[in-house]
Amino acid sequence: MNNISWKRVKPLQNSIEEFEKEQGLTIPNVLKELIQLHNGGRPSPNIFSTLSGKEVEMKALLSYNKQDIENIYKVIGYFKEQFNGKLLPFATEPSGDYFCLNLNNLSIVYWEHETNEISEVAKYGDSAYASFGLRNDES
Repeated sequence: MNNISWKRVKPLQNSIEEFEKEQGLTIPNVLKELIQLHNGGRPSPNIFSTLSGKEVEMKALLSYNKQDIENIYKVIGYFKEQFNGKLLPFATEPSGDYFCLNLNNLSIVYWEHETNEISEVAKYGDSAYASFGLRNDES
């Protein structure tokens, strides 16, 4: 999708709907599609820029399989508590930071764990959004 190739994709063994029910969250369709196609995958190219111009590396999409090492189940509690359920992490960065979907406006943000700084990476509907493999429509 959109010039990204994905390696080490893991077939979904737990349903996204099961996760939503357990966590009391609704995952937007734009992210569901990415997860269904590339669960736990590693993108190439893997460098993305924030809107301020900072380049950040994406290691992998979080897996929705409970038994995988880097999975959404291990981090969702922290994000729900810290950000009142408004940020949904969907990918990791090698040093422990996360790419998240802002559930208020569907923008993509980058969260730095050491500083708690949040940088906007892509607004819903712009070309940078599509570079993540996310569609620009919520159908």
